Amino acid sequence: MGKRHLDCLILSDIHLGTGECRAQELADYLKSINPARVVLNGDIVDLMEIRRGVWPDSHHQVVRRLLKFAQKGIPVHWIAGNHDAALRRLLPVDLGHLQVADRLELTIGGQRVLIVHGDHLEGGTPAWLRALGTWLYDGIQCLVRGANHVRDRAGRERWAAGPLMARHVPWAGRHLERFEQAAVDLARDGGFDAIAVGHVHVPAMRPHDRDGRPVLYLNSGDWVDSCSALEFGDGSWRVVTLRELRASGQVVDNLMDTVAVA
Repeated sequence: MGKRHLDCLILSDIHLGTGECRAQELADYLKSINPARVVLNGDIVDLMEIRRGVWPDSHHQVVRRLLKFAQKGIPVHWIAGNHDAALRRLLPVDLGHLQVADRLELTIGGQRVLIVHGDHLEGGTPAWLRALGTWLYDGIQCLVRGANHVRDRAGRERWAAGPLMARHVPWAGRHLERFEQAAVDLARDGGFDAIAVGHVHVPAMRPHDRDGRPVLYLNSGDWVDSCSALEFGDGSWRVVTLRELRASGQVVDNLMDTVAVA
């Protein structure tokens, strides 16, 4: 099967340098596409956890594939997130086809799109509740990881901690709603037609209306739980997951498992 052409690819929350990163699956996904532009929307290398020394060959594969895009003349934009926030001390960085910034504004398909990681949009949630949410997410992720070992052996779809928490923990769902509303308000106030974020590890694509002005909310999800991406091609956006790529027959080499996010 030939590589799929994309006008724009947005990835976020890859968390290279951690044991939770699904790097092999991401490397296989990147191998299957031919993007005209790549946006890495924050938390790409987890500089907060990399001291643990986790960096297997699959993480090298991801970096090599991303650099290969830039070497081929494909623009690669890296937006700093909270786990790679150290980059913000150096911004802006322009290395030709590889650029690092804190935000990105693009015109895609005739629409103005604002791209930010989104960690600064959590102001509506108290700091203690955000800390509790992080602690709870880490705990659920640990439990889900154990459950997924069993589900793998049974040939069943993997669970994803982020969407599970959003559905079954009421205050987490409310936090996501506030986050989404803050993102949409930011886009509306800046005159943008769409906003693409990451940070919360829950892929989404939803239209909003703000005082008669349509704003599209886009979240690329992550490569820890959902294994998802935002793709723009054939004139429209879509959220893709590994599970959907397998189900639709768009085979990704060496893909060993799937993730349930619905």
